[in-house]
Amino acid sequence: MVYYPEGMELEVVSEILKGQVNDVLICRDHLSAAGTLYTVLAVHDRKCARDMLRVLENSQRGDEPVYTVCFTQNETMLFALPYREDRKFSTFAAGQITSPMVSESICVNLVMECLLSPLPWPLLYLVLRQDQINITKDNTVYFGHALDLKNLQPEITETDCIVQCAKRLLMLLAAPVAGVRRSRRRLKSYELIRKKTDKKVYHVFPELYHDIRLTALPQKTIPNSLIPIKRPGSSRPFFFIKDAV
Repeated sequence: MVYYPEGMELEVVSEILKGQVNDVLICRDHLSAAGTLYTVLAVHDRKCARDMLRVLENSQRGDEPVYTVCFTQNETMLFALPYREDRKFSTFAAGQITSPMVSESICVNLVMECLLSPLPWPLLYLVLRQDQINITKDNTVYFGHALDLKNLQPEITETDCIVQCAKRLLMLLAAPVAGVRRSRRRLKSYELIRKKTDKKVYHVFPELYHDIRLTALPQKTIPNSLIPIKRPGSSRPFFFIKDAV
């Protein structure tokens, strides 16, 4: 199967999902010099297509669109998004924990990725729910886009995403460190995030970031500066700590 959006020739190289409302395809652009790969969400349900457009038009968090190209072919609406090979967080993250400090560092990376991702909240919510979180060998966190859209809910908010993210953090902070006897005492970061999550205190991701940094164990690096970054969809800068060796 080949799709022909303007300026592209997308050949399907694999099918990841054949769903009720959408399929997920990996496609190669034969008109690009590098043969660039894309994750393509092929939406064949009309209501889902309308909801997807509503989410992308009304919930855009960044200046640039999430997708590379959106087009229709044979009564199917298709969204081509950047592709990156999976390395599942659920499979590899716990095994990369060599100390409690590493665990907290991975948690910080996950929260930062949620903060900086241009994905609208309803799509980020699906990423967090559908095991689309990935992690590199150096603990960098990134998201995949192979999403089943049957449970897409345009009304999902940042707060809903924080709940899902916090669940991941708590699982990671409670995970054992290889070769280290488990302590009866939980990490301070775990206890604070658990209590605040139970009380539904978190409403924006900077609050979660603040708490994980505030309670994290001391690092070998020394925090020496605050770096301002712009949150997608927000005019107010958010400051994060840059560590100096």
